Amino acid sequence: MSIKETIVARSSKIGFVLKKHAPEIITGVGIVASVASTVLAVKETPKAMKITEDLKENLASVEEIKSKRDKDQNFVYSDGTKTSYTDKEVLSDKIHFYTISAVGYAKTYWPALVLGGVSIFCSIKGQQISLKRNAAIAAAYTAVDQAFKEYRERVKKAVGEEKEEDIYKGARSEKLKNEKTGKKETVKVVDSDAPVAPYGRWFDSSNPNFSTTDHEYNTSFVDGVQNYWNTKLRSEGHVFLNDVYRTLGFEDTKVGAVVGWLYKPTVDVDGDGYIDLRASINTTADLDSLNDGSIFIDPNVDGVIISALPEE
Repeated sequence: MSIKETIVARSSKIGFVLKKHAPEIITGVGIVASVASTVLAVKETPKAMKITEDLKENLASVEEIKSKRDKDQNFVYSDGTKTSYTDKEVLSDKIHFYTISAVGYAKTYWPALVLGGVSIFCSIKGQQISLKRNAAIAAAYTAVDQAFKEYRERVKKAVGEEKEEDIYKGARSEKLKNEKTGKKETVKVVDSDAPVAPYGRWFDSSNPNFSTTDHEYNTSFVDGVQNYWNTKLRSEGHVFLNDVYRTLGFEDTKVGAVVGWLYKPTVDVDGDGYIDLRASINTTADLDSLNDGSIFIDPNVDGVIISALPEE
């Protein structure tokens, strides 16, 4: 590669990195400008106080002269001579002193004002870039999510709903010993470590809310969470996936902060309008028992709802 090509390639890479981190860089510049603006303003405050004192003295002089006028609006000197000092001239002098002070303030604080303006501009610009990127990501995600749903429907039509569900969850048939009967039975086994649905979670012994001794409790708990959030959905109009995750005992996810359910789906969100955790009990590959009680949860989220929420 020639020197020119190397320089072009490196410049392009640097440009890409700068563009990628533009919001952070611009926000950082805004923060630095804000701090610098504050420091400069504090530093120049003594000068501004001197300008204020001079203005007060000049205005006081105008008022003193005004108070010593006679009834014809003439100022009388100590030697008895007079000079005209009308109300119009009084107003003119006040405007003159205010103008001088304003110019003084501007000269004193203009660097701080400029940096303050830069700070505001950077803050707004950085937020605009972030909002545009988030909107683009949400649109891209929505398109992928819709395409995935349509793909699943085509697979269901081709192989049947039950077979598609097995493929979706990564289920396979295995012969395991039934501890109650002592006989081997063919069951569907799902590896809990295998990649599953994008929102799918295993409710098992790794979850603090899971009971290893009372499997009926586990089922009741999951059903209770589903019923609770369906009630909240009807009363509040929306529920985010992270809300449900936290109640179940799972950690928040980035996507869980923007996807969820709407009670009345909009033109932007094509959903069911209700929460179905689609819980199913499965036997995991690392356990021999058919009654391990692990529950696979695959929430039927409507999609990205944050952009469809009403602003009021």
